[in-house]
Amino acid sequence: MAIRLAYFSPLKPVQSGISDYSADLLPYLAEQFDTSLVTDYYQPALTGQLARLPIMNPEEFWRRRRDFFPCYQMGNSVYHQYMLACMKANPGLLTLHDVNLRGLFNFLAAARTIPEGWHIPGSNLEPELNSPCVNLALGVVVHSSYAVNLLRKKYPGLYLQKINMGVAPPPPDIDQQLARQQLGISSTEFAIGSFGHIIPKKRIHIFLEAFAAFSSSYPKARYYLVGKSADHYPLEIIRRLGLDNRVVITGYTDTELFNKYLHAMDVCVNLRYPEDGETSATMIRAFAAAKPVLYTPCGAGAELPAGIALPIPANSSEIRLITTTLIRLCLEPLLSKLIGEKARRYYNANHLPERTAADYIRMITTLSGGSGTGFGGNGSVGDSAGRGLGTAKQSNKSEFMHGGNGSENRSGSAGNSGNVQRPWNRIL
Repeated sequence: MAIRLAYFSPLKPVQSGISDYSADLLPYLAEQFDTSLVTDYYQPALTGQLARLPIMNPEEFWRRRRDFFPCYQMGNSVYHQYMLACMKANPGLLTLHDVNLRGLFNFLAAARTIPEGWHIPGSNLEPELNSPCVNLALGVVVHSSYAVNLLRKKYPGLYLQKINMGVAPPPPDIDQQLARQQLGISSTEFAIGSFGHIIPKKRIHIFLEAFAAFSSSYPKARYYLVGKSADHYPLEIIRRLGLDNRVVITGYTDTELFNKYLHAMDVCVNLRYPEDGETSATMIRAFAAAKPVLYTPCGAGAELPAGIALPIPANSSEIRLITTTLIRLCLEPLLSKLIGEKARRYYNANHLPERTAADYIRMITTLSGGSGTGFGGNGSVGDSAGRGLGTAKQSNKSEFMHGGNGSENRSGSAGNSGNVQRPWNRIL
């Protein structure tokens, strides 16, 4: 009997990198498992075989939870809050896209929507907040050795696996020249791009300072911010530096337009500090497109092999190093091409989505016991005393929006590090 998988994730049209990640991963999981999608009360905009997958909201999953093994794609944004009540009722496989979920829980605290019965440790007790979710997981997936090491020290018995982030390869029918023609970018322009949400941790303000110095000597350079800007960031900086005519902010782009901009670039920029233990999907997409990338060598970025990208440490020499690196890449196009080719080989060896899916399939099959239902075939997770945890009271929508604490919950709050009976202690 095929495993019935309940897949929790933001999905398009939600403007999230994890939406794109799931769109790349789901076709392979759907081939292997009887897959249903659980969304936050909206109809996802999916195409192809994904458009045929059944859709559930959290209430519907709650009623049918005994039939499924859940997979939770968890990130540090409000788009993931709907998963929390289901996660507490039905532990499953947790993918931590961000090791630190403080942003999500700070938002919930400010909105007074932290799930009932949950204890959220303060930053003095848990600087990298993840225990509310990790303590409710049968197993955890992360995308870097850096994240593995952080979690292994914190949870010695955790059923944990590093699975390389898989992203779909770029469309084969587009190249730089065609992309530039379609976007109206001159063939003589030196185009530099940052991709994804435009937020301060991506150090756009630092790069703009360096770009101002660089473009004063190279007037054909232009900087593209391909993504949605956070409030007024970095418009005031652009105006202060006199870069209004040399910086383009596109706003949110769909996948097709994103790929056109990516292919049109000469150089991509992927600085980020401080980081939350994440792996950058946009950087991997740039590797797949054979683009030289400037990146910050910290966290997961510190694991990249030499020669496939250009490290820019976040220190007092950052602006100067960015400027000199841009000058070199502009003057030596063959160097850019060589680095881009190495980056593409690295992508092909490590980040194809089918390989990522194969690792997921093995882990889901192991954790679910290979049965058609979620937990060993009877829809129940026993606690350490052998009591069944799979029978829940009926709930209403408000419990899914605000957490609920039905009778199926384990004793102890999700965030407690004391006597919580962690499910992964029972399967090792």
